[in-house]
Amino acid sequence: MEESRLIVSVSPHIRHKDSIPRIMWTVALTLVPAVLAGIYFFGPRVLLLLLIGIASAVATEAVLQKFMKKDITVSDGSAVVTGMLLVMVLPPGVPLWLPVVGSFCSIALAKAVFGGLGYNIFNPALIGRAILVASFPRFMTTWLMPRGIDSTTAATPLTIIKTGNLQGLPSIGNMFIGKIGGCIGETSALALLIGAVFLLIRGYIIWHIPISFVGTVAVITGLSQIGEWNFAMIPYHIFGGGLILGAFYMATDMVTTPVTKKGGVIFGIGAGIITCVIRYWGGYPEGVCYSILIMNAFTPLIDKYVRPRRFGVVRDNVFNLKTVLIIVALTITCIISAFALTMVNNATKERIAEQKLFAQLRSVSEAVFRDVDFDNDPIKDSITIPDLVDEDNNPKLISIGKRGDEVIAVAFKHTGEGYGGLISIMIGLDMDGKITGIKILEHSESPGIGSKIENPEFSNQFKGKHLGEAPDDELEVMEEGEAEESWQIEGITGATISSYAVTEILNEAFMIFDEYKDQILEKAASEGGE
Repeated sequence: MEESRLIVSVSPHIRHKDSIPRIMWTVALTLVPAVLAGIYFFGPRVLLLLLIGIASAVATEAVLQKFMKKDITVSDGSAVVTGMLLVMVLPPGVPLWLPVVGSFCSIALAKAVFGGLGYNIFNPALIGRAILVASFPRFMTTWLMPRGIDSTTAATPLTIIKTGNLQGLPSIGNMFIGKIGGCIGETSALALLIGAVFLLIRGYIIWHIPISFVGTVAVITGLSQIGEWNFAMIPYHIFGGGLILGAFYMATDMVTTPVTKKGGVIFGIGAGIITCVIRYWGGYPEGVCYSILIMNAFTPLIDKYVRPRRFGVVRDNVFNLKTVLIIVALTITCIISAFALTMVNNATKERIAEQKLFAQLRSVSEAVFRDVDFDNDPIKDSITIPDLVDEDNNPKLISIGKRGDEVIAVAFKHTGEGYGGLISIMIGLDMDGKITGIKILEHSESPGIGSKIENPEFSNQFKGKHLGEAPDDELEVMEEGEAEESWQIEGITGATISSYAVTEILNEAFMIFDEYKDQILEKAASEGGE
């Protein structure tokens, strides 16, 4: 009779049927509703992007593990989840090579360099997205509208809120189901919550992080919107960006977030506060990605201070000499680095600004004065008016075009808010207030659509325009049809915000010219330039 033997394995001896592969593939399965919603709203190309992102993440992990002579563990599903999450936070119109770059950065720079799964300190998918936003901002801020909506591109709800023009906000119902512009997998709160509820039931995530995260955003947005909109703005901030996806799928990552429930609440509150700070006061309308990454860095500290005390053990003094020395050393290093960068910046900024301005004026003065019969150097004969300053509170430089001693035209830069950020325009005006030409200097409008403000077909419309016949003393944008009146401008299809922004900047330039025309003529005649 064969003798039975007991086998003693290494601790822990309490086993559970759940494993890393089981959890990862379950998470991937719960993302399917959001993926299907993305395909439904943005078309089958989403599926191709998803397959490319997943394949790139899996291939990167396999190659790096082979290179480092480690066991190849791509079958555990973690790389698949990373690839899926990365693609879900990409706009649907990105080129096909972009998820390849993003997946590589996610796996190589945020996971493999730290030792692989379980050792990374930042969420890999969010690191990949952050790198793509910094490297390819135009691709990462071009939002396609869902199928069935007329315009090709449009601002996301958070961008609309950021600009202050609340007229274009979609209905809350459309936002909840995902019929809005945005990233592939973050627009449909309904689809995301279906998967999140399953993860909560299975116990793979706990409610403390997502509820404290979303709740903090709701409280801050409700209290800060005192006035006409008040608490009605709360659902727009909850459903309008990546908050649901980030709170339930990114902030609950087992590796990069606190292990205790109390720590989870602290993590969620901190991420919610940072999100609102970025949305309200940052230059970017969304803040979920960066808030989670910042709180990832605080996770070890949170775990250190909220870990439960073992029974009968006195808590160690966390402020020991070694900790203090590390903090002091890091502080001194940061101060020295900041001081050095400040010194270099102060020593060079004026010269850099001077050269940039000179090159800018030299390149565009002839463009806006192209058909003006001047016989002087408009840059040399430039003046400033004490009360007239630019967006940086510096004197606005006005280039003077002369024929003999007569001032026949002026050119100056004016800046205003566009769809994607500031738009700077050099505008030329003759002394009757007629536009001699314009040149777009800088902008951050969407590539392929908003960027058409640079095209001659759009910018040349302004040449020869003046406000003498305009009923409201303003140029008017025609969203549909052809411009029939001298004060009308044909807008760019699908880029209404950009068209209005350029027109409004030029209307403001007209007002500046009217207000300061006499001072410009007086100073140009008395000084003959600077």
